[in-house]
Amino acid sequence: MQGFTAFNGSHPDAAGGPVGDGGFDRITVEHNFARITTYHGVTLDDCRACVIRHNRAESLPNPTAPRARAWIKVNRSPDAVLCDNAAVDGFVMGGERCRKDS
Repeated sequence: MQGFTAFNGSHPDAAGGPVGDGGFDRITVEHNFARITTYHGVTLDDCRACVIRHNRAESLPNPTAPRARAWIKVNRSPDAVLCDNAAVDGFVMGGERCRKDS
């Protein structure tokens, strides 16, 4: 199915309204290889001071969703470090080589 994920979904409060949990802090996802049948090779949402580097994602055949391709993606995480990631045939964020300070 999917590889490494951290979704910041909301849940209902006592009155039924949406409440977010604030996101994630300092998650590191590095040196992983995910061979998957859907999109989320590595996906993190709302992540502060997170590091996502040296990861690879590859799509396996999926007869029920033949156009699904693995990706490496981070949403709403402006200070995340992303580098040296690769998605063999999908979307990738942070595909450039890491600098010495990242």
